[in-house]
Amino acid sequence: IAHVRLRDGLAYVTHGGRISVIDAVTGDIRQTVDTGDASIAALAVDAAAVYVVSAGGGWWGGSTLRVYSTAADGGLTARGTLAPQDLSYQRVVSIFAADGMLTLGVDNGFQGGLMTVNASNPGTPFVISGVDDQSIAGRSVVLNGTGLAVAVGSPGGVFGRLALDVLNLSDPGNTGRLQASYPLSAAPQAVKLAGGMAYVAGGTGGLVVVNYAGLDANGVPPKVSITAEAADADATTDGIQVIRSEEHTSELQSRQYLVCRLLLEK
Repeated sequence: IAHVRLRDGLAYVTHGGRISVIDAVTGDIRQTVDTGDASIAALAVDAAAVYVVSAGGGWWGGSTLRVYSTAADGGLTARGTLAPQDLSYQRVVSIFAADGMLTLGVDNGFQGGLMTVNASNPGTPFVISGVDDQSIAGRSVVLNGTGLAVAVGSPGGVFGRLALDVLNLSDPGNTGRLQASYPLSAAPQAVKLAGGMAYVAGGTGGLVVVNYAGLDANGVPPKVSITAEAADADATTDGIQVIRSEEHTSELQSRQYLVCRLLLEK
């Protein structure tokens, strides 16, 4: 078994060049699909489809992307394909999928990078952007839902860098907009996001937790404002006067994020 992804009580499992759909409760195998590839390098699942990438034939043999639509019962139907020439013979090793938009991580040994694919129509996927910067990590990539991509890898090979890269991917037509990079102590294998943090499977470096999107942006602190919903009980006194024992809700906000809500008891 190489990969497992869960959705709606079903496990999509890759083994060799096959994908099996397994009931996560009963363990029953509902379907097994042979992709025709010797092995599968990456698997992703979103609300409507399953995506797999072949391991490629040889170091520079290139990868094949295959798209499978999912039925109401989770069954798979083969749809579109992007052949190695469509992917510029890149060695794709990771996929992140959301609403038919795919971000592919590339790792050719010495060169990395990201690619984007529009698979909103499962039958006719197409490349939006190829690799725009080969020095960007591509071993594993995830998006945070606000336009940021977080990727880990070791571009440059054994003499390269071990890094977690943060990119602005709000424009999927440009995969080279590096925003920040954080050095790692060992070659990373995978990354996941939760609670504003990146959790990196760091190989011999263990589990690494990275605050990839701090409150400061390039050393510039955020602007913060506070607003109160309470009416001013005494306009002749400086500030906002409230009546004791009443509850009033205030919001503390930065330019981009709601930081917290304060319940004030006066």
